[in-house]
Amino acid sequence: MLAFVAGAGSAVTCLFGLGPALRASAVSPNAALKSGSARQSARIGVFRPLVAAQTAFSFVVLFVGGLFLVSFANLTRSNLGFDRRDVVIASVESKELMQAGSAALAFWRQLLERLEESPGIQSASLSGWGLFEGSTSSRSVRIPGRPVEAFEPFYLPVSPGFLKTMRIELIDGRDVEWRDVQVRGDARVIVNESFVRRYFSEGAALGKRFFHVGPKNDLISQEIVGIVRDAKYASVRAAAPPTVYLPQWPPGWAAVQLRTGLDPSAVAALMREQMRGVHPGFRMTDMTLQSTLIDNTLVRERVLALLSAFFAAVAVILVAIGLYGVLSFGVVSRTQEIGIRLALGARPARVVLLVVGEIAAVVVIGLVVGVALGIITSQFTTTLLYEVKASDLWSLGLPLTCLFVTCALSALRPALRATRVDPITALRME
Repeated sequence: MLAFVAGAGSAVTCLFGLGPALRASAVSPNAALKSGSARQSARIGVFRPLVAAQTAFSFVVLFVGGLFLVSFANLTRSNLGFDRRDVVIASVESKELMQAGSAALAFWRQLLERLEESPGIQSASLSGWGLFEGSTSSRSVRIPGRPVEAFEPFYLPVSPGFLKTMRIELIDGRDVEWRDVQVRGDARVIVNESFVRRYFSEGAALGKRFFHVGPKNDLISQEIVGIVRDAKYASVRAAAPPTVYLPQWPPGWAAVQLRTGLDPSAVAALMREQMRGVHPGFRMTDMTLQSTLIDNTLVRERVLALLSAFFAAVAVILVAIGLYGVLSFGVVSRTQEIGIRLALGARPARVVLLVVGEIAAVVVIGLVVGVALGIITSQFTTTLLYEVKASDLWSLGLPLTCLFVTCALSALRPALRATRVDPITALRME
């Protein structure tokens, strides 16, 4: 990597330094001695296309980078339908309880009760897997009086207290209870708003029954006892899918949700202690924070945001340095001309306009070109954005304002230097 960076830097230096070096070596001494400020001023024109191109490129980088940054900010602030804070997810399994059937549920229930009685634990619950853990399950359903659909809603096995622990709002009906929990067979379930809108849009869904298709194409009855707000299941970007919260699961494993303000290391020690006290076959295979599971799904967006911020900062710095260099060169090369104007009574404002006006027009042209290129480029990034559009007024206004301020600050010192030129010293310059 170091060799590549060194090679690339050397190649760029040679490539962009070769032209000015060859031009400098070809200068005629007689022509150089006879040249005046007009010749020097003419040389400034060489930088105009470069300044315009640099401004346009920097705007594109700043514009696209701003879109990625805002998109990532929107993702991190997105309403997931549950509270991700202070939730620890522990993966627990027991091979001994795998074949115990319904008798295993007593041990799981005892484990939750002991955890909730522990200091620092606000609530505890079980689910087949954690939200945003990467696992999903869907089942085919049949709604009485409706044609059969190929679409399959998501199913998540949960225990009583899951809604309380994850802080998913119950808007109608009740939570599931331990008497509802089964290993198999008919069940009382909770559904979310998306499920209701898809299958029961013509009326209230509470108390209605539907069927899910079993492994042998048998219809298993499901009674809706509660309706909850939509909670996102596996993706921050995607809308919450129609979901059924089912109070049954294979008894050999589960994800344990703990809402607590304790340190994860303390929670891990507490979990091991309570598991040993309930059943020697319990084994904790993993522990993580709910917020970490969500952050892991945003790795690509986080990397894009960090890179965008870095390159946007580099683009702004390049514009500032480039514009400052060109203006400083212009002031130095036109010192005699500026001195003559000041000696003849030109006002400082007029001198500033003389120094900055020409470059300002070039910068405006670069910004116009940059806006056009930015809009074209943004069309290829639409799938990476979230709740932000390139056509929004502020999406264009913020990078434009940033570059205008940068250009103004870069031009400030050269402009002040031009107004402070001593006419006597300038007239004596060769």
